[in-house]
Amino acid sequence: MTNLVGKYSPIVQESCAFMEQFLPTGLLTAIDLESLQITQESYMTENLKEYFSDLVFLVNLKDKSEQAELALLLPVYFTPKNRKNQVKHIILLLEYWLALPQ
Repeated sequence: MTNLVGKYSPIVQESCAFMEQFLPTGLLTAIDLESLQITQESYMTENLKEYFSDLVFLVNLKDKSEQAELALLLPVYFTPKNRKNQVKHIILLLEYWLALPQ
């Protein structure tokens, strides 16, 4: 069985490549992506689990001896057929961000 949690797992490697492409430059310069580790943590509420999944990672900060959490929010399905569904997705995204620790 493939180790999905280790440093060299496909999930970590693909997530690292994704982050290199899409995270803001300021954030990329502040973190050490080589230290990226997936965690078992999830911030999904029961309401959100129907629509989204999240991957939560720990990453070392370059200038400090601290770690930060990075979360990728992944849609389970995203096919809004009308404005009502689009608004519901925005509300669910807000719920997700409000559930994150301050």
